[in-house]
Amino acid sequence: MTTDDVERELELPEERTQTCLFNVPEEDVAGLLGLSLKDIVSLRTQCLISEVDFVTISGRLYYAEDGIRKMCDKIIEKNKRAGVTPDDLAPKKVQVRGKATDAATVILDAEVIEIYHTNTKHMKALLGGREITVRVNSNANFIAQSTDKKGNIMQHGTIIPSRELAMKSQDLFDFVGRCPRARGRW
Repeated sequence: MTTDDVERELELPEERTQTCLFNVPEEDVAGLLGLSLKDIVSLRTQCLISEVDFVTISGRLYYAEDGIRKMCDKIIEKNKRAGVTPDDLAPKKVQVRGKATDAATVILDAEVIEIYHTNTKHMKALLGGREITVRVNSNANFIAQSTDKKGNIMQHGTIIPSRELAMKSQDLFDFVGRCPRARGRW
């Protein structure tokens, strides 16, 4: 089989190429899936086809909805092999950023609930109603959530956008963004 044969097999019918819109930039895909750009590149090379699932326009990558769906299927497949079910990752409570109204546009943000003073490389956060451990370079400028004796929240902790969390296991995430430059301030 030659490369010309492969190219002919990958060609789409005319009506398919006209209706398929590449309108989602790579940064938005990373934010939507909660992955780093490095992870998106890895997924793209594993399961997507250029000019079918994504295109390059003026040096930027744009994805089709089918391409995003293929990446989501690949993530679910990897989680099944690791023993993680979709119910384990389903959020109980969500914090909505922006004007999201349906579940497809909800972006989960984590809230710091406990700072470990003896181990400054870790902290505990609340993501979608479940507690996770976040590995960070230094937890010095993060603020933990404070509650009174009755359990009422007196002060909210630092909010960590989901785009800055990289999942390592079910309850362990790496903080991949910049740490706050001052106490509680980005």
